[in-house]
Amino acid sequence: MSRFSEGDSFDSDDILVNNDEVLDEDSWATELKLRLENAMEIWIASAFVDTRAVDILESALRAAPPNSSREIRILLDNDFHENPLAREVIINKLYSLPNTIIRLADTKGKFHPKCYIFNQGSYTSALVGSMNFTGGALINNTEFGIFSDKPDDIKKCKGFFLRHWSKGKITEKTERLTYTDQKFKNGDTVSHTPTQRIGSILNNRWNESANSWEYHVFFGTITPALVLENDLKRQHIFSVPIQHYSNFRNNNIQNGDDLKYFILSYLNQRYLVPAENGFYGPVTSRIQDVWYQKIPLYKVLDSPSPRLLIADEVGLGKTIEAGLILKELMARMIGCKRILIVCPNMLSNKWEQEMRIRFNIFFEILTGKKVADFLNEFIDKKESITFNVIIPYESLGTSKILNIIENLNTPIDIIICDEAHHLRNDNLRHATVRKIAFQNRCMLMLTATPINLNNRELRVLLGILDPNKYGILDPDKWDSFITPNSYISKLYSSITDCILNRDGDDVMLSDAVHINNNKLKKYILKSNLYGSLYNKDHKLKISSVYIEESKSNSIIPISIASELADNILTSNVFSQSISRTLKRDVGEFNQRDVKTIKISLDESDEKLIFLKLIALAKKTQEYNKTRTFAAHAILHQASSCLPVVSSLSDIFIPSSQDNDPDSGDADAFSTTKKSKSWTPSQKQISCKDSKFAELEKIIFEAKNEDQNFKVIIFCMFIKTIKYLEARIKILFGNDICTLIYGDVPLEERLNRINSFSKNGSPNILISSEVASEGVDLQFCHILVNYDLPWNPTKVEQRIGRIDRFGQKSDKVIIFNLVLEGTIEEIIYFRLGQRLEDAKNTLGPVAEVLGKMQKELPEKFLRSKFSDAEKERYTKTLDYNLKKAKEKQSSLEKENLRLVVHNDTLKKELESRFENIVDNHNNVPQCLLKLLSDIFIIIIKDQDTYLKIKDSKVKQVTIDISRYLIARDLRNHLNHLLPKLTDGEFKITFDRNLALNANAEYLCIDHPFIRFLLESNKKRIQKDVINFLTTKNDKLLTGKYILTEYECAVAIGPIKQDFVYSQSAYTIERDAVNEISDRNIIKELFKFDFWNAGSKFDISEECLKIISNNSRETAEKTFSNHYDGIKTRLIKNSENQKNAYNELCLKNRMQLEQRITTAVNPNQKKHLSLQLDNLVNELNYIISSLPNPDDIIFSPRLILITAIERR
Repeated sequence: MSRFSEGDSFDSDDILVNNDEVLDEDSWATELKLRLENAMEIWIASAFVDTRAVDILESALRAAPPNSSREIRILLDNDFHENPLAREVIINKLYSLPNTIIRLADTKGKFHPKCYIFNQGSYTSALVGSMNFTGGALINNTEFGIFSDKPDDIKKCKGFFLRHWSKGKITEKTERLTYTDQKFKNGDTVSHTPTQRIGSILNNRWNESANSWEYHVFFGTITPALVLENDLKRQHIFSVPIQHYSNFRNNNIQNGDDLKYFILSYLNQRYLVPAENGFYGPVTSRIQDVWYQKIPLYKVLDSPSPRLLIADEVGLGKTIEAGLILKELMARMIGCKRILIVCPNMLSNKWEQEMRIRFNIFFEILTGKKVADFLNEFIDKKESITFNVIIPYESLGTSKILNIIENLNTPIDIIICDEAHHLRNDNLRHATVRKIAFQNRCMLMLTATPINLNNRELRVLLGILDPNKYGILDPDKWDSFITPNSYISKLYSSITDCILNRDGDDVMLSDAVHINNNKLKKYILKSNLYGSLYNKDHKLKISSVYIEESKSNSIIPISIASELADNILTSNVFSQSISRTLKRDVGEFNQRDVKTIKISLDESDEKLIFLKLIALAKKTQEYNKTRTFAAHAILHQASSCLPVVSSLSDIFIPSSQDNDPDSGDADAFSTTKKSKSWTPSQKQISCKDSKFAELEKIIFEAKNEDQNFKVIIFCMFIKTIKYLEARIKILFGNDICTLIYGDVPLEERLNRINSFSKNGSPNILISSEVASEGVDLQFCHILVNYDLPWNPTKVEQRIGRIDRFGQKSDKVIIFNLVLEGTIEEIIYFRLGQRLEDAKNTLGPVAEVLGKMQKELPEKFLRSKFSDAEKERYTKTLDYNLKKAKEKQSSLEKENLRLVVHNDTLKKELESRFENIVDNHNNVPQCLLKLLSDIFIIIIKDQDTYLKIKDSKVKQVTIDISRYLIARDLRNHLNHLLPKLTDGEFKITFDRNLALNANAEYLCIDHPFIRFLLESNKKRIQKDVINFLTTKNDKLLTGKYILTEYECAVAIGPIKQDFVYSQSAYTIERDAVNEISDRNIIKELFKFDFWNAGSKFDISEECLKIISNNSRETAEKTFSNHYDGIKTRLIKNSENQKNAYNELCLKNRMQLEQRITTAVNPNQKKHLSLQLDNLVNELNYIISSLPNPDDIIFSPRLILITAIERR
C-alpha cells in the first residue's frame, strides 16, 4: 500500500524535521539523483519531460538496492513535449519502470509546477525550484532549488499534487518505442519535389500506414494538399516571387527631386549593409590595407559562435585586427549594442584613441566608482542599455565589483580582453572577467604570449574564452588534449629548417624530419586516443604518409615541402580557437639579432660583496622557510645592480604573491617611499661595475654608428634605473637620457616618450616594465635588457616595443646582460625552458634569448649583414615573401570561402565575384553632390572642405542631433557638432589620404553619411520600372534594362552578409540580349552617372524574358550561396562533434575501467551514474550543434531600371 494515500494528509510524526537546504546550481542535481535512488516512493509534478530525463531516472532506479520496491507517480502537462509521437514514446518508457503511474493534468496546457516529493521511510522531503524534469535541467542548465522537510512545506506540496492528480487524465501504454521528429513546422516554406511548386506548411499529422509525417501544404490553390514528408524539402531560399515586369507601372525619372530621391533610396537600400563581395572594416577605417591583419577577421566570420584568441607576434597590429573585427560585427551582428574592452590601465587611452581615430567608434573609459555605477545600471536596465566602454583590469579586481557582477545576467555582445595574459592567475581580476565573459555573443582575447610559465596557463585563458569547449578540461584532460602539438611542432620545425637550408628549388628531407614523423605516427596518429580525430583524409595523416613514402628518395620540390609544412602547422589542436601570425609569415620582416652576454664579476670587490649577500639570503630563508621569495628578491636585485645593494635595508622585499618566481609576477616590484626619494651616492656611481662596463660599450658603439642613435634600456628596479641615469649622464651629458617608471604620472610619461621619439637628445630611454606594453618605439632598433624577468612574456613585450610593424632598420638588436654565477643565469635557463614549452604547445615562437656568449663581438652593432648573413637572410626572405604572396592571394578569395566550400561551384562563383558592382567608396561623394542644395564643397590647395549653407545650418544640426541621440551616439554628436556649426571643415573621401590627413574621413559608415542617407530617402516603389539615362561615355549608345535582387543571409548570432544578384540586358527591335561582359555591367551600375530619362517602348514579350531570366539568375546565385554555407556548417559541426568526442573519450575509458575493477557495489553504482551523465551530456552537446535548418534567407527585388545611353 502506498504510504502517500490519496485521502490522507501527512502525519507529522513521519517527518524528521531539519533546516531547509538551499543547494546551488552545481550540487542540487546530484542531490536530486541521490534522493531518486534512495526514496521508497517518488512523486513528480513537472510541465515538461524528455527522453534524457527518463534515462536518468531509469539509471537512478538501477542504482537502487536489489529487490527494493517503490511507487512512482508522475503528473505532467498535457503538452509536455511538442511532438505527439515523442509524448507517446516517453509515456511508454516511463511505464517500463516498475510501479509507475502517469497522469496528465487537466489545466489545458497551463500546468507549470516543478515539484518533487520523496518518501524515504521515516524521512520525507520535497524539492521545489526552477527545474522541469528534463535532461537540460538535470545536466546543462543553471537551475536553483530548495529541499525542505518541514511538515507545513510537505503538506502544501502534497496538497497541490493530490488536487491535480485527482483531476488528471490517466494515460495508457502503447507499443510505440521510437519516434521521428517532424522536419517541418507550421509556417515553414517548402518545395514539392515532384512538381517543384512552392508552398507553406499549415499543419501536420502522423500517417501510421506510411510510417511518415504528412502535411497540409498551401500551394496557392483553394484546397490545401496533403503531402508526405519525403516529397517535401525545405525552401531556405524563399523563392523569388514570380513578378511579371509587363504589369509594372512605368515611371519617368525627371530632373530635380525625383532623380535625387530615387538615387538616395537606392543607395540606402544597397549600401548601408555589408555585401558579399566586400567587408566594412577595411574600407571604412583609417588603416593601411594589410592582408595578414584580416586573418582573424575571416576566422571570426567563419564561426557561428565567434570566440578567438589572437596571439600574433608583438608588433603585427593586434589592436588593428580587433578593430576590424569589431567594425565588421557591428555592421553584421543582429542587435549589436553592448561592447566592452578590458585592458591594462596604461593602454586605456590608446584603445580609446585607436578606436575613435582609426575606426570612428567612440568609447568611454570608466575607472573607480564609475565602474560600479555602470554595472549597477547595466543590471537594472538589462537589454535596454547601450554602451561602448573601456574598463582597466585594475578597476575590475575588487571584491565589490565581483559581488555586483554576480547579479549580471544580460549578455554583452562583444568583449575584447587586451594583454589577456593578465588573466592567467586565479585572483579577483580573473574571477570578475570570467563571470562577465560567461555570457557573451562574441569574445576576443589579445596576447602575444598566451603561455608564460607553462602551457596550463593557456588552459585558463581558453577556459574563459570558450568555457563550453575548454572549461571541462581538468589538468589531466588538458595534458592529453595538447599532446599532439608537441609532435606537430617538432615535425614542422624540422621541415622548415630543410626548406631554409635548401640549394635551388629542391628540398632534401633530413633524418630529423623522418625521425619526428615516425614519432608523430607512433604516438599520435596510431594511438587509440587520437586516431579518430585524424581520419584517413585528414591533411596531417596525408602529409605524414607522403613523408614516409618519400624516405627512399628524400628530395622533393619546394612547393610540396611548403605545402607539407602548412598542412602540419594548421593541424594544431587550437587552430579553430587561436589565430597566430609570426613576422616571418608576413614575408618582409626585420632580422632579430639577440645576444645574451655573460658577464664575470670582478675577482676582488664585486665577488666579496655578492658572497655576503648570498649569506644574507640564506639567513633570510633559514629564519622563515616560507620566505624563499625574500631570498630570491635579495639575489635578484643584487644581480641587477650590485653597487646599489650592500645590505638588507637597500632591498625592497615584496609580498610572496608578488615575488614568487613561478607565479610569473616576480618582476612586479612596486616602489617604496624610501626608493622614491633615493638617489645614488658618489661612492656608488664611481665604484667598479662590470655589468655597467658592458652597457657603456654598447652605448659608445651605438653613438659611433649614428650621432642620432636611439637605445632603450629596460630594468626591473627603481634603484637600478636611477643608478644608470646618474652614470650615463656623467659619461655622455645631462641631456642624453630620460627615464620612465611607475611613479612618473601618465601624462609626463607620454611627454618623455614623445621627446625620445624625436631626432637628437634624449638618445637613451631607461624604463621599467611600464613601457613594455602598448608603447610604440619602432623608430629605435637597439634594446638592452639590463636585467631579465622570470616571465618570458615580459621579455617578448619589451622587445616588441621596437620589433614591430613600421620598423625601418634591417635588424633589431637585443642585448641581454647576465651576471655569471648569479640568479640571473638561473632565470636565463628557466626562460629557455618556458619558451620551449610554449613552442611545443603553440608552434614556433620568436627568439628572445639568443645564445649566451662570454663577451661582445667586435663591431657588434654593424648595420649591414656579413656575406654569410646576407645569403641566409636573402634566402629566407625570398621564401617568406613567396609564401606571404601565396597567403595573400588565398586570403583575397577567402571571402568566397565563407560563401562556398564546394569546389564545383567555386570557379563559377569566382567568375561572378568581379561582376558584382560594389561602389561603397563612391557613395559619400555622390551623396553630397545630390544634396548640393544643403552643402557646398570647397577645394583649397588640393584639400577638400565641406560647408553647410547658412540657411540650412540650424535645421541640419537639429536633425543630426536627434538622429544621433536616438541611436545613443552622443559621443559622435559631441565630435561632429562643432565642425558643422563653425563653418567649413576639412574632409576626405580617400582612405589612403585619411591615414595621415587631419581631415574627417567621410566613408559609407560615417554617422554623418548614414544620417544623410537615412533622413533623405523615399522608398523605391514596388512594381515600378524607372526610366533613366546615363552619361557614362564608356557605354555604347542603346537601351538597357538593369535588375538587382538582394538576399539577406543570417546564421547563428551573426548576420553573415547580403548577397546580390545583378543582371543587365540590351533591348534592340524587340530583341533581348543578356549582357555577360562584367565591365559593361559595372559601368551601367555606376549610379553617379545616372540622370533624368524618359520612357521608351519595351514589348511585353521582352519584359517576360527579362523577368524570367533575372529571377532564375537570382535563384541560382542564392542557391549556390546556401549550398556553400550549408557545406561549411556541416563541416564545422562534424569538427566540433569529433572534438567533443575526443575530449570525453579518455574520461569514458577511465570510468569504464574503474567500473570493471570496482568491488564495492555503491562505488560501482556511482561510477555507472557518472558514466551515464557523461554520455548524456555529450549527446546533448552534439544535438545542440547548429545545423542547416538554422540558416535564414530572405530575398527581394530592389531595383528594375530602364537606362538609355544617348
